[in-house]
Amino acid sequence: MRLALDIITVPHGHSAVRLRASLRAATRLHAQYGLPELTTRIRGGELGAIFDTISEATDPATASRIVQDIVTNGVGKLDLLITPLVSYVFALVGKHVDEIGDVGLRLLD
Repeated sequence: MRLALDIITVPHGHSAVRLRASLRAATRLHAQYGLPELTTRIRGGELGAIFDTISEATDPATASRIVQDIVTNGVGKLDLLITPLVSYVFALVGKHVDEIGDVGLRLLD
């Protein structure tokens, strides 16, 4: 298994937070959702899947701040999180979203 070498970030305030792909995160998220299902749920804007992914991808304090920001300011900025979180899930399996193309994304739906 090859974890992503590229840096995946999500916006947070005036900065960006790096999401770290790890075997632990891959195992835990796969056990909870299944990675294809997780991608579908993130793309559908499901808050639980988004929060769980952020929690696995970064340290607890940072994850808490990001989640609190969403809760406080509403889900208006949620669209800014979806693409990097989907990229993160693909990084967990050693792929880049561009590698699978539109056909691969349709298979996940």
